[in-house]
Amino acid sequence: MNLKKSLDLSSEIHCILTAEGLLSEFNSFFAHTLEYTSDELYRKSFLDLIVPEDLSDFYRKIQRLSPDRIRPLKVRLQKKSGESIRLNGKILQEPTGELHLAASIAMMSDAPLARFRRFFDMSLLDIVIITDANWQLTYANKGFAKTLGYPWDEIQNASLFSFIYPHDRQIMQEFLHRLRENEGENGELAIRCLHRQEGYRWLSWSMIYNRKNLYAIATNITKKKEQETQIKELLSKTIQQNNRLKESEDSLRKTLKQLEIRNFELDQFIYKVSHDMRAPLTSILGLINLAKIDGTNLGTMREYIDMIETSTNRLDIFIKSLLDFSRNERLETVIEKIDIQKLISEIFQNMEFMANYEKIQKHVQVIGKHDFYNEYLRVRIILNNLLSNAIKYQDRSKSSHSIKIIIDLTHANQVLIQFEDNGIGIAHEVRSNIFDMFYRGTELADGSGLGLYIVKQTIEKLAGEIRIESIPKMGTQVNVMLPNRSPDKIVDKIH
Repeated sequence: MNLKKSLDLSSEIHCILTAEGLLSEFNSFFAHTLEYTSDELYRKSFLDLIVPEDLSDFYRKIQRLSPDRIRPLKVRLQKKSGESIRLNGKILQEPTGELHLAASIAMMSDAPLARFRRFFDMSLLDIVIITDANWQLTYANKGFAKTLGYPWDEIQNASLFSFIYPHDRQIMQEFLHRLRENEGENGELAIRCLHRQEGYRWLSWSMIYNRKNLYAIATNITKKKEQETQIKELLSKTIQQNNRLKESEDSLRKTLKQLEIRNFELDQFIYKVSHDMRAPLTSILGLINLAKIDGTNLGTMREYIDMIETSTNRLDIFIKSLLDFSRNERLETVIEKIDIQKLISEIFQNMEFMANYEKIQKHVQVIGKHDFYNEYLRVRIILNNLLSNAIKYQDRSKSSHSIKIIIDLTHANQVLIQFEDNGIGIAHEVRSNIFDMFYRGTELADGSGLGLYIVKQTIEKLAGEIRIESIPKMGTQVNVMLPNRSPDKIVDKIH
């Protein structure tokens, strides 16, 4: 962009003087203000434009100038019509002797309002208004009327606030108050102004309050604001779409991870099931073959039958564990009122034929009187597996065997069931694996390796917790916390 175009964009007076004081460059605002054409001003002596009374002062300022140093300048110039204007600005001398002058028109305290009106009516300014101390319009140019869609004669003497968008009036009120408090200082504000027929327009204002009058110029920035709004909306939609895509991606990643885990568990499950089911079946088939070979010896036959029975019971226990596992995965949510003490008694009765059952001393204590509601079948699976473990893993070196159970119903929102036995306990080095599928912590008792895995999975489905503390050779304590759920529909059958 060349210098002439740059100067024409400015709202201040700019000019460049040769070393002889002739105008070599100037902007349109300068020519328009002095009421000359560009041809009339070009190469014209700047001294001829200065009010005679200010010439001597201007000479002194010029003589004190030094190259590349900016100095303040106040001078009055004469328009072509003979009217004078006062400039406040700065002047710079180049090493070549050229002078650069930039200034704004100063408001003279003795100038009547009509003089400012003529100045503000210049076509270089889009929107101009003047108000009194009560913010009543004393002047508004045609640009203001045209921008807001009003006939020019309708806006005279109206309140400035009648043109401000209602939601922005408080902002304008506070802004004008600050201008009044800081008289003479310029303030800028972008605000919405009401259009007579079409909503509002965004106007960017530059205002100054001086001697009980507000002087303001503005430009229409509605298109810019609309573009900003569209960009913000587009950006917001883009961010929302990106967030949705990220959520979908995260969800897909989690699903794939879960599928990978499930596939691994399924492979492990099939391998373990086939191995653990074939082992007792192979034993049974082998014993049958031996019985056929040695079929005449009744004593040996009885031993074979007992061993077949043992293998069959192992297979039966394993199949029951598989059924519990399958049932836990597929059970529908049915909330029922559960009598835990009664349920524990029924489970013990079903275990009467387990090895060494008759040696166990059972103690069941109930604390609190709140009713308990939850999923009966899943609660039964949990209790059945824990009591079965307590019976299977007795310490046969001890003279007495006990299982103590405390049912704490003192809290309305949860139940705590505590199991304590004096069995063989759990070794510290295997404790972190006891909830893994098909994991056996000891070979001292037959088991499927599914019991505690099923217990943990079932408790998690019920949004409960389980904690196990154990000391080898001393015993094990299991704490199970289950939520007491208030059902929308209570099943009539009470367990």
